[in-house]
Amino acid sequence: MAVIDVLLATHRPEKDWLDAQVESIRAQEDVETNLLVREDADGAGPAANFSALLGMSKADYIAFADQDDVWMKDKLKKSLDALRGLEARWGRGTPLAVFTDAIVTDGSLNPFPGTHFARQRVDPVRGCALNRLLMQNFIPGNAMLINAALRDRAGSIPSAALMHDVWVLLTAAAFGRIGYVDEPLYLYRQHGANALGATEAGAAHAIV
Repeated sequence: MAVIDVLLATHRPEKDWLDAQVESIRAQEDVETNLLVREDADGAGPAANFSALLGMSKADYIAFADQDDVWMKDKLKKSLDALRGLEARWGRGTPLAVFTDAIVTDGSLNPFPGTHFARQRVDPVRGCALNRLLMQNFIPGNAMLINAALRDRAGSIPSAALMHDVWVLLTAAAFGRIGYVDEPLYLYRQHGANALGATEAGAAHAIV
């Protein structure tokens, strides 16, 4: 069974929401998860926090988790299946990422109409080309699963990077491949205190 490092960067989390996220990670089916958690105690920001977690990761596959979402039980399994399909085509040494859609909710997990990408009015397949990502990174980190080759190629996230997801996705687009799982596989909680979030027809980044 595949081992996936799940990187959970936190900053003063709401306990009940964090507990719900951790439970949804533990409930993932057909994969083994190794949960790495780091609190941003010094306020350095999510990019630095996730960069530190990437430096701790040793698994062949890596997922990014926000402190307030809830994952469907098959999120990692379906993402891993898609990622292994890319590896079969392009090789495990190629930097690879896959991402999924999401159901956007309020703080109580009541869903808003439409999926995340439908609300963004983006084409998730055409939009992950390098030239488009340079203009608008619409893929939040919590949607992603990456392989070790991409982790190693991305290296330490520079302080100039807006967010970890921007840096990692641009690295994948420039040096590897990106795949899309056309299903909403997590609840993307929006509650007014997100670092960056999902607004209609706007850019989306990781919520931490």
